[in-house]
Amino acid sequence: MICRTGLLWDGPLMFARLIEDCGACCEAVNPYMLASPFWRGRFVSVIVPTGFANPAYSNLLPALRAAEERIRRFVESGGRLLVFGAGCAREDAYDWLPFPVTYSFAYGPRAVRYTNESEYTSLFDGYDLA
Repeated sequence: MICRTGLLWDGPLMFARLIEDCGACCEAVNPYMLASPFWRGRFVSVIVPTGFANPAYSNLLPALRAAEERIRRFVESGGRLLVFGAGCAREDAYDWLPFPVTYSFAYGPRAVRYTNESEYTSLFDGYDLA
């Protein structure tokens, strides 16, 4: 059974140690690996950390766009994808995801808004969205 988590980033992160402390093997995946059509990672889950769309922190966004089709297949096949905040005010930061997402970047508390007709609204069941 595969029990590996892919952590997408330009270089090593301390976050990998947290994942491994939770019992999962963590593999760092850099943008060159992700964008390569020949690379085949096998993961149960994939994590995209905060700041992925901010060029001051990372060059990951172009690689995510290049791997858009593989990411869609991964999610549709039951893979778990955890994506944190883009880290900048780009409206197109999530255009590589297999479903539409609008992200509002600002400091301070924010409310989660969604459309009721989405098949993903069950993710918010039981949460106070205000």
